[in-house]
Amino acid sequence: MLFFAHLFAGAVIGIICAILFRDARLFVVASLAAIIPDLIDKPLGHVLLAQSIDNGRLIGHGLVLVVAAVIIGVILWHRSRDPAGFVGAGGLLSHQLLDSMWNEPVTWYYPLLGPYIPESHPDYFVRSLWMELTTPSEWAFLLIFVAMAVGLLVWQRKNRGA
Repeated sequence: MLFFAHLFAGAVIGIICAILFRDARLFVVASLAAIIPDLIDKPLGHVLLAQSIDNGRLIGHGLVLVVAAVIIGVILWHRSRDPAGFVGAGGLLSHQLLDSMWNEPVTWYYPLLGPYIPESHPDYFVRSLWMELTTPSEWAFLLIFVAMAVGLLVWQRKNRGA
């Protein structure tokens, strides 16, 4: 799954939660959480560990991160009835589900099934950027995301004045 598709999925979760909880910041929480796995793992795996693992699915693509977010969610909810932790966990999980991480159990259940599996991805960032720019659905996801964000801002302003 490509970047803007993940962002869009998080935005859908965020819109639903923002409306349910009447809290527009949940849109931002879910949207950011849905792209965090790639923001962590791509530089880590393809830059810092390029000579050894060269795998862009590491920490951010494992269930440990989702479990940590759920724990944070429980703490936030217990202390202040703030759903942001749970919404963030939902955004993280959406990323992993869209990436079909169950097909990579060593990564998804890390460290239970052993070490990460090394891969080879020469010119990863150049190829990924090219794919991002030339995939029509990514442009559509970006435009819809922007429309959703603008719509949420309008909704928020309207509800503040009411």
